[in-house]
Amino acid sequence: MADMEGRIAYANSAMCRIFDVRRPDEIVGRNVTDFYDDAFINRLATDISIRVLNEGEWTGEMQVKTAHGRLIPSIINIFLIRDRDNRPLYFASVLTDISERKRAEEALRESEAKYRELIQNSNSIIIRMTSSGEISFMNDYALRYFGYGEDEIVGRNVIGSLIEPGSAAEDFFHKMITGIAANPENYLSAETENILKSGSPVWVSWNNKALSDENGKIIGIFSIGSDVTERRQLEDQLRQAQKMESIGTLAGGIAHDFNNILSPIIGFTEMTIDQLPADSRARSNLEKVLKAADRAKDMVKHILTFSRQGEQEHKPVEIQYILKEALKLLRATLPATIDIQQEIDDHCGPVLADPTQVHQVLMNLCTNAYHAMQDHGGILKVGLKEVTIAEEDRDMFLELRPGAYVRLEVSDTGCGMDESVRQRIFDPYFTTKAPDRGTGMGLAVVHGIVKSHDGQIIVDSEPGKGASFYVYLPRIAAYDKQVEEVRLPLYPRGRERILLVDDEMHIVEMMQQMLGMLGYEVTTRLSSAEALELFRGDPQAFDLVITDQTMPAMTGEELTREIMAVRPDIPVILCTGFSENFTEEAARQLGIREYIMKPVDMNIISHGVRRALDG
Repeated sequence: MADMEGRIAYANSAMCRIFDVRRPDEIVGRNVTDFYDDAFINRLATDISIRVLNEGEWTGEMQVKTAHGRLIPSIINIFLIRDRDNRPLYFASVLTDISERKRAEEALRESEAKYRELIQNSNSIIIRMTSSGEISFMNDYALRYFGYGEDEIVGRNVIGSLIEPGSAAEDFFHKMITGIAANPENYLSAETENILKSGSPVWVSWNNKALSDENGKIIGIFSIGSDVTERRQLEDQLRQAQKMESIGTLAGGIAHDFNNILSPIIGFTEMTIDQLPADSRARSNLEKVLKAADRAKDMVKHILTFSRQGEQEHKPVEIQYILKEALKLLRATLPATIDIQQEIDDHCGPVLADPTQVHQVLMNLCTNAYHAMQDHGGILKVGLKEVTIAEEDRDMFLELRPGAYVRLEVSDTGCGMDESVRQRIFDPYFTTKAPDRGTGMGLAVVHGIVKSHDGQIIVDSEPGKGASFYVYLPRIAAYDKQVEEVRLPLYPRGRERILLVDDEMHIVEMMQQMLGMLGYEVTTRLSSAEALELFRGDPQAFDLVITDQTMPAMTGEELTREIMAVRPDIPVILCTGFSENFTEEAARQLGIREYIMKPVDMNIISHGVRRALDG
């Protein structure tokens, strides 16, 4: 990948081999002109880059210039990567060394004997067929790759043996025949989904060339392919990660607005309940309202967990003990038709995690596995072991750094899933279950928890062959296992003076009443600018400032900076329904005493105010 000025931003290990360097950092930062021959650079600077910008991609032959000056014939596919606003961001190049193909073509011209020797020793998929698709030759590598013996495949048509009838690959095959007939000198390239003898799908990148006799009549097609299944899977991972990031951002924004709606509902309801007789119908009705609001509050927590913005307390945890306790609970709740097998390494090192969320991950994955097997029973396997991800493994683990990890495996022998379902299983509210068997949030929450722990979750599944979920969490060094438990009194009170700032009138009214009931003297403002002007007029008039984060003109973060510039010792509480850019850690660094997620209730605000005031 190169930026719009031609500076290389990323190169994989295969590109290093082609460029004849040892590591990607010997390539990254240099200009593509260092590695391409002059003729191609001239074309790149003129018509090729313009075609890519206008049409999105370009494919053709060129010569790669290695670090030692050697020229390698190659086919290059250049396509454009744009940002979310559709602005050009990177030129991405997929480069294929076709030295073997060039040598193979030369061998074809020289002699059939040399041709066969070279082709058979090649580590590429090489096929010769008629213009109607009947296979006349496959080299040994191709036979091993597709799983056929020579007598099983020669004479058969590629449609039905290597290509699924009615698929996009068949459409390309027919278009290729038409294209080659129109211009036999053309190379026609494509990546298609093919099928092995076993029926398993694979992705192959093909370069196809017409074979002509001395009169120019097309007598066949010569195709060279390379397996790109792993690369396609990585691209799917990248697209999935980008999709989940976008959905997470949207979910966080929805949670912010919903929390602002819930705050006054919960706050006013709590205060009104306290003023009603215990046996009144109004109190009973309001208690039902509060219960429903609490359920909505829990749903917002699920959304924030998915978007990785929820409050979390990560501490060193040896998760093997959490897994064993959870499995005891599962054994008591799952039917006898589900055989639970565990392979848990008791000596796995600790991870930095929220124990409750680790428990939630296991329970959600095991519940999902049970639903896949509940009709016919099966085996539920839970495993845990330490693994090491090396630098050369990065292609398989797109989101992880090299190092030590703890891997949790949850596998089932249930119905499995096809590719279309596998692509959507982490989407919020997507479910294949009946309406009364699940909401579709379980795996979405799992995905959010794993990402918030700097981990990665990988899924392996095929229809009828069950499913396996692999969760990778970074392992940490040894730690002190002593834990101190802290208990707080209920609804602490005070008489200090508080400046309350929020642009939502109903939230201001609710919190003013709530703080007033706790004994505080509260002054309110609906504008950050008005609050700042009031504070500057008499900085000593207040003992505490409570501000919302998301406000027009001036955010809570900006207001805090201005207030602390006037009076550095003033305690500040920042409340937010959601903030992607301003985290609790950033708030602490700014000097904010308390960072409170909405919706707030009497318990949360009373303790938060006292902690901020009491230091």
